This record gives sequence, structure tokens and C-alpha cells, in this order.
Amino acid sequence: MWGFIFGGMAVGAIVSVWFLWTRFQKFGIVQKLAGERKWLRRLLALAPLILLGVFAIISPVNSVIVMVHMAVYWALAELI
Repeated sequence: MWGFIFGGMAVGAIVSVWFLWTRFQKFGIVQKLAGERKWLRRLLALAPLILLGVFAIISPVNSVIVMVHMAVYWALAELI
């Protein structure tokens, strides 16, 4: 049972990182700074995720919970 819970959270964390990374790339400031360079836009979109990674060193469980919730709320907001 614990394996399913841990596996589900690991998959949720990976999907959340991917979802947030793609959404951060659409921010206006990121697009203005990067211009037509896709590689720079992708690199700039990693900055907030790196900040989450720093907090994950301190408290990994809480960081994953915050990240998953942020992705879920963001996805719901896009659906609405």
C-alpha cells in the first residue's frame, strides 16, 4: 500500500514539474527576455522550479505537496 502512495506522489511530482515548467514559459516577462530563443525561454522558466528545488532540500514532503497543489489549482483555473 505504501508503495502505491509513494509511487503516486512521485508521478504527481514529475507531472507537476513538467506542467509548471510549460506554464512558466508562457509568462510575458519570460517571453520578452528570451525573444525568439526557445532555449533561453526554457532556461528562464526553470528559475521558479529551482527555487522550489532549494526548498525541497529543506523539506521535501512539504515542497512536493505545495508543488502538486499549485499545479492542480493552475490546471483548474485554466479549465475555468
